[in-house]
Amino acid sequence: MIIYLDVLIVVNAIIDYFLLNIMSLLVRRSINVKRIIIAALLGGTSSVYIFFDSKYLILDLAYNMLIGGLMVLLVIGFKDLKRLLYSFGIFMILSFLLSGFIDFMGRNFYGDVFM
Repeated sequence: MIIYLDVLIVVNAIIDYFLLNIMSLLVRRSINVKRIIIAALLGGTSSVYIFFDSKYLILDLAYNMLIGGLMVLLVIGFKDLKRLLYSFGIFMILSFLLSGFIDFMGRNFYGDVFM
């Protein structure tokens, strides 16, 4: 399978942009578009990690949690730890929901192409 690096980064950045926008709406925070774009670009460029062969699932999970946390921190800033953790939790829930939806759509309409 051929994966184009520029398409991977741009698509992931767009998806991260929308996820961060929805997260900021759900936690009722005023948003700064520049901060969301920067955070989305961080998320998009971090998707390059899939090309590195990681044998340890825990490292993949830690990396993704760290990048997600940095993205949320960039968007909402640090007022207090409770608000940051709440926003991070909402962002993770949205990410899991989107991932599950994409997997569901892929399996039901395109077969097992994602496996």
